[in-house]
Parts: sequence; structure tokens; C-alpha cells
Amino acid sequence: MSHLLIIDDHLAERETMLSLLSRAGYQCYVSQRGSDAQRILDTHEVSAVLTELQLVDMSGLRIVEHVRDKFPRVPTILITGRGNEDIAAEALQKGACSYIPKRRMEQDLVRTVQNVLGLKTAERWYHRLAHCWLGGQTHFELGNSIEVIPSLVTHLQDQLRVLKFGDESTLMRIGVALTESLENAIYHGNLELSSELRKGDGSAWVREHHRRREIDPYRDRCVKFTARLSRDEAEFLISDDGAGFNPQTLPDPTDLNRLEAVSGRGVYLIRMLMDEVEYLGCGNQVRMLKRRRPHDVAAPV
Repeated sequence: MSHLLIIDDHLAERETMLSLLSRAGYQCYVSQRGSDAQRILDTHEVSAVLTELQLVDMSGLRIVEHVRDKFPRVPTILITGRGNEDIAAEALQKGACSYIPKRRMEQDLVRTVQNVLGLKTAERWYHRLAHCWLGGQTHFELGNSIEVIPSLVTHLQDQLRVLKFGDESTLMRIGVALTESLENAIYHGNLELSSELRKGDGSAWVREHHRRREIDPYRDRCVKFTARLSRDEAEFLISDDGAGFNPQTLPDPTDLNRLEAVSGRGVYLIRMLMDEVEYLGCGNQVRMLKRRRPHDVAAPV
């Protein structure tokens, strides 16, 4: 059973998160103050932290830094609202691994938590290779099944862990960026689904997703994935068989208003969590690069 820590000083928002997560089977600790939350973290086992960015006694940024410094295996998810976009951007740069706009709580909360914890808890491989493997290149060809993404991402995180590429927070952030990129390649690339379908309760998105997986020309399309890993750099190439798009039409990644937009969330996260992001050709291939930072403490193997 996963235990989550919710930090929010707004009663209605706390109750909404608690209700949604409890129905999904999670046990939750709840705090309205950052200082109380720190005590909970010190005395209880927590799988993930969900924090508002503006608290009574401290900013969510301090919570992110505290969790990364003292509990590097615990991912932090931001609860964002209009007016705190600059803090959210800084928090993503300093250790948070994902975010949920307040107005998308009911649609995105459980899915985001499931994705983050799915990356965190999967089985670990390759531990005995830590001192002899120097890296390499690997290729995968995927269909349109979202279900395979956590296993692939965990496989790559394990390889980076063996290479002592960075701490658990770094590996988690890479995992989130890869998950978003692979989902984009399937949903928006191969299946050509519009973000407009996510509006409302998202049921139109789910129906059309399942329908297109079974019909031409979408069902036989593939996502090609290449990873080139070393102890200093991790490069990822993801391409889909869709019609593509003009990369020049992508929203400005420095525009903090994108935090609240229905579309573009994945692209924003990818750019925040990776060091380089480049869309190639007609837009249906993305290249991402993450460099090892010398001050990172390697994840244990």
C-alpha cells in the first residue's frame, strides 16, 4: 500500500485530493503547514509528496528542496494554480518531477500519481554490472500500447542506475520526461488525437483512443525508440509513424502560462526535465539529451 503526503492549506483542495486518492486505493497523510509536513516525512514512510506551492509558513519550493536533500527516493508532485507559475518552474528545475494544474485535479491527479509511482516501484535489474558496464545503445519498436511504457522506462532507469548516472531524483525526472514523450508519440503521433478531446471529464479522449487503436491507418503504426547511454550523457530518440507537425508551431517553452493549458503540458515538462530537446524532420521525431551533473550523488545499486 502506497502512502502519500498531501500538503495544502486550502481545506476544499485537501478534501478533493484526499477523496480522489482514497477512492483510487491510496493511504494519505494530510498537512496544511510545511513544518508539519516535514515532521511527517521524518516519522512516517511516504511514497510520494503532493504539495501546493504557496503555504502559510513556507513555499512549496522549500518542500521540494527538503524532500530532494533528505529523501531522494521520494518524488514530489506540484499542485499549481494561476499566479505561481514562476515558483513552479523553479521547483521543476530543483527536483520536482511532475505537476497538476488545480483546475485539472479530477482528470489528472490519479493518473499522474499512478505514472510516477509506477516508475518508482518497478523491479530493479543489473545491479551486479555496476563496475563493468560502460554504456551502449539500445533500440525498441513499440506498437500503440501505453501499457508497455512503464516497463521500458524502468529498464532504462536501471541501466542509468548501474552507470551511476545520478541520484534517484534525477532518474525519476528522466523517467517522467520519457513517459511523457512516449505517450505523446502514441497519442498525438500515431493516433493523431487532439488535446481538445481531454476537455471535460476526458471520456471522449478515452473512447477515441480505444477506437483508433483498432482501425486503419492507426493500428499498425509503430514508435521507434533509441537510447544511447554513457556515464556522462543519456541521449534518447523517439519517432512515430504519424503525419507529423510543424515544430515551429509548438508553444514557447519559456511561457509560464503553459502550466495551466490543457495542451502542451507534456512538452513543457519534457523541456523542463531534460537538458536539450529538439524536434526533427516533420516533427515526428524528438531528440532529448540529459547530462550527468558532477555534483549529483549516484543512485545506489
